[in-house]
Amino acid sequence: MLHFITGRPGASKSLNCFKTVCTDSKYSGRPKFYNNIKLNLLDYQQCKTFQAFFYDIYMPSLTKAQKSVIAPMIQPIHAQKRFVELSDAPFLEQAFQQHNPLRQWLKWIKTCYLAAQVQKVSEIEKNCPEGVELTFKDFEHLNLHWIHFPEPHKWYELQGYSVLVIDEAQEFFPVRSGKDKVPEYASRFERHRHDSFDVILITQHPNFLDVHLRRLCGHHTHYFNFWGSSKVTRYYWDKCVDPDDHFAKTEGRKAVISKPKKYFGVYFSAFEHTHKLKLPLILWLIPVLLGAVALALYFGLATLFTDQPREAEKEPASSPLLLSGTEPQTAEHYFKVRKPRVSGLAYTAPIYDHLTKPKSFQKPQNCVLWREESPEAECICYSQRMTRMDVPDYLCKSIVKNGYFDETLSDKRHGRNSRRSGRKKIEPYDQPSD
Repeated sequence: MLHFITGRPGASKSLNCFKTVCTDSKYSGRPKFYNNIKLNLLDYQQCKTFQAFFYDIYMPSLTKAQKSVIAPMIQPIHAQKRFVELSDAPFLEQAFQQHNPLRQWLKWIKTCYLAAQVQKVSEIEKNCPEGVELTFKDFEHLNLHWIHFPEPHKWYELQGYSVLVIDEAQEFFPVRSGKDKVPEYASRFERHRHDSFDVILITQHPNFLDVHLRRLCGHHTHYFNFWGSSKVTRYYWDKCVDPDDHFAKTEGRKAVISKPKKYFGVYFSAFEHTHKLKLPLILWLIPVLLGAVALALYFGLATLFTDQPREAEKEPASSPLLLSGTEPQTAEHYFKVRKPRVSGLAYTAPIYDHLTKPKSFQKPQNCVLWREESPEAECICYSQRMTRMDVPDYLCKSIVKNGYFDETLSDKRHGRNSRRSGRKKIEPYDQPSD
């Protein structure tokens, strides 16, 4: 199938392409070819170069201070759009001779591929006889390595069942004039599936590519980066579309993903990264605005709930209109708060609520059974203040028989003062008849 991967510079097109090829099961075990990817460290031949040693082994080992010392040497070389060579840093010749390219290649294989494929590598290492040094040939049959092919226009000459990745594909398959004959490298894509090729073309926009290829594209992935952040929006289509078209975006499958950071360093992205996080001014102002709103709400509510007490405090204490610190607003309110809830009990009026909060409660500490042997037997409970309580007959008899356990008293107080309601048989007083 012909795949397009598009996106502006810094949108992680190549990074996500590496992740897809290394982790998607449909590419597992297949030969992998590439072009126009600098210092691809999944290519064993690249790991043997001085550039692979310098940028992946030597530079990461330096401290920040050491990098600042060597930077003046590197910057002019990068300004010439070339990599540092051994002739530029002859002091590293001995260290480079000790470099182990197989170890470096295996490091990236274990970083980029799934556990099942890494397990095959580990088994080869484990089963290696003692004293025998492993070589690249021992792992080559796994098809985990990538191979550089120099002529993208002759992609169809590669072995079948291969995966081909071409970065900046517009350099090899640019837009043609409609009058020109379709070149063979483009017409061959009409039957690339017969040889089980999967061709992945990476470019910034599909309109940069030959229209013949656009019409044959069977899978299009577009990445859009949020202001240079670590999050990107990914769109999927089953054909080539214009990713700038609003309606095309609504038809695609959309997902917000993180950049696959573990693939950073597997290839050389740029001599100087200029795409950094740049948030719009309004986003920087949002925390300030939220803080201002929070402060306004705080002081507004504080003023709202403190204004009324302050006004009351300004009134003279001798004012005849004030009662308990509250000024009735109307005559109706004045009489309403003084009306008892229970007729005849003045203290049940709302105005006395703050004075009548309970400080105790009734406890059935004194329960007696009258005329136990008589059909007219009656069980009565009295509180600790000898006021009669309305207690169900069965509960009263239970207290007479078993006593009352007061959970509100501590064990110390219970030892000194607590009294248990005993079983009492009290005969009524019979007044003598005349």
